[in-house]
Amino acid sequence: MNHISMGAIFKWIRELQNLKRTLVCYGLYDTAACCHFEQGDLEPDSFTLEVLFERIGVSLGAYGISYFLPEYLFLQRRNEIVYTLREGAFCSTEQLLEEYKQEFEEALGKKRRKNTQGIGKEELHRQFIGYIQNALRMEQGDQQDRREELVALLRLTVPGFSLEKIQSFLYGEQEQALLILLAEGECRQGRSGRRYPDRQDRLQTGIWLYQEILAYIERRSLDKKRLNYLYPETVLSLAEELRKEKRYAELSVCEKGLACLWEQHRMYGLKDLVRLSLAGWEKGGVPVPEGENPELYREAIPILEAFLKRPTIPWDSRRYFYPLLNMIYRGQVLGERLLRLRLSKGLSEEKVCPGICEPERLGAIERGESKPSLKHFTELLERLGADTCRFYPKIRTKRYDLILLATKIDMLISSQRYQEAGEVLKELRRELELENGQENPFNQQYLISTYAIIEGELGRISRKQELELLQKAFYLTVDEECELWLWPLTEIEAEILNNISIAFEKLGDRKEAIRLLREAKKRYHVTMNQLVKFRKSSREKVKKGVLKYQEEGMKLEYNATAYLLIVENLVNSLGSDGEYEEALKLAEEAPPLAYRMQRPYTVSSLLYEIAWNTEQKMEQEKQDMAAIQKTCVPLFYESYVIAAIAKQSADARFIKERCEKKYGVKWV
Repeated sequence: MNHISMGAIFKWIRELQNLKRTLVCYGLYDTAACCHFEQGDLEPDSFTLEVLFERIGVSLGAYGISYFLPEYLFLQRRNEIVYTLREGAFCSTEQLLEEYKQEFEEALGKKRRKNTQGIGKEELHRQFIGYIQNALRMEQGDQQDRREELVALLRLTVPGFSLEKIQSFLYGEQEQALLILLAEGECRQGRSGRRYPDRQDRLQTGIWLYQEILAYIERRSLDKKRLNYLYPETVLSLAEELRKEKRYAELSVCEKGLACLWEQHRMYGLKDLVRLSLAGWEKGGVPVPEGENPELYREAIPILEAFLKRPTIPWDSRRYFYPLLNMIYRGQVLGERLLRLRLSKGLSEEKVCPGICEPERLGAIERGESKPSLKHFTELLERLGADTCRFYPKIRTKRYDLILLATKIDMLISSQRYQEAGEVLKELRRELELENGQENPFNQQYLISTYAIIEGELGRISRKQELELLQKAFYLTVDEECELWLWPLTEIEAEILNNISIAFEKLGDRKEAIRLLREAKKRYHVTMNQLVKFRKSSREKVKKGVLKYQEEGMKLEYNATAYLLIVENLVNSLGSDGEYEEALKLAEEAPPLAYRMQRPYTVSSLLYEIAWNTEQKMEQEKQDMAAIQKTCVPLFYESYVIAAIAKQSADARFIKERCEKKYGVKWV
């Protein structure tokens, strides 16, 4: 068993940055408790654990965080509160917040009477309640000065906080969201119609505070892909204030926000940042970056607006709510993972439990009514033929710098820079070998599959050899005897499965590629049904409104990245096989999900598939070329614009050249 404790990972990242325990745990734990956590003797609740990791610049979402049922129910209630706030359903927000407060006080009373765990530190909940109350009042147009109240909320977890010492502390995402709300409040006070002597000072304080938040995020965030959700939203808020103040030269900050969105393949705020960049260019305050085309940016705005108005896409411009919403979407019930793994093996509770715990205890764990100790959780996973490594990043190591190397390799491959990716892979292999981590099956899986993709794309191995290596990597961690649709795929297993299907297609066996992808896609529906059934079994503990929202949002939140990957490849294979109707049906369901998951590259790809399959279907039906052009060219153009704005230049060029050649259209 190659178990990696969360405390060991935390300690490594903290020491990598030369951070003291007192600074990281300030307001949450004392130094002794932090030391026990790093040694593996203390297991913080999930909410506190997430804040600790965010303070050292890493999103705990990368490590497959799991929640005990009481925590999970609070998490889902928070989820629903933020959702209604973003959608402008303020009456629902107030009602849900009141229910949340009552449930929190009841749980807190039980915890104090029985000395039980389950809800985490009360300060984090009180801070969340205060955050929502203040954000709600501001959204409803309340002009009250909120500086003292917001500072007091920050001091619940950062006791010595003051504006003068803002850079002296470390902050989690909830704390950063409060800082953004504080900056928003300062700017509102500065722009209020009241004749306060310090009105202009408050406005400048708000702008300065936005700039300080940006500086903090730039300096502190190690995990660029996952943690920097706050950065583009803060840039957007600052840019809006700069535009109102006619400080056009400073609108160059928009370029940083756009670069962050492009790097993360995200769409939220894209339209507004493009608009503000244009404002800076047109006023002559900001030079147009080399290679940028202002005409394309002008064309992009109506395209993005039209796309965002589609009824299936929830859209709201309340920029400081999305980061918090993303933060609380993470995680799953711990017991559900054990249930899913046990069902995939076809084992009863009685067969899994001997020597570990009673069957009744396992049932309670799977239903979320009891939380297993780390020892029991590890033993149960071993008995099921898995280990805790299934719930960690793509490679298993205590060295966070190696995890960043793996992230760099993935980015190079996505940019088709295979030669560079191969060199970084060699470095990663050497370092894992020195750490004796190369023997771990999950590390082998990553190294073999990545090597196969790189060498296959560079033409150094045949497609058949590439397929054999990918299959070897896949079955290092997947049971060959298990039905594929029952197996609880990790993210990398889903990626390898997609690459196997692509390899089959390149070898001319498209039917096998489609079969594999259909099987994998079916697995997600089965899992969702299992989760809904699990939640219904706890109906007496979960209010109807929460269940309703969980079931409605399941397709958007659960394993969506892997699902989109499978759908994207399946649509492509079905279209190539002439199954245009099925390809279109599948492709038309996915763009709203891709948008919600902040993946413009996938949105562009799916829009292209919709346009291409529609075109092929109409040609098969021998429809008039003018009708085909009228129907398909706007869809191709949407795909082209989103690809171009999201810096997918090769895809944008391909779509543009194809449409110019086939339809004679000229695009900017």
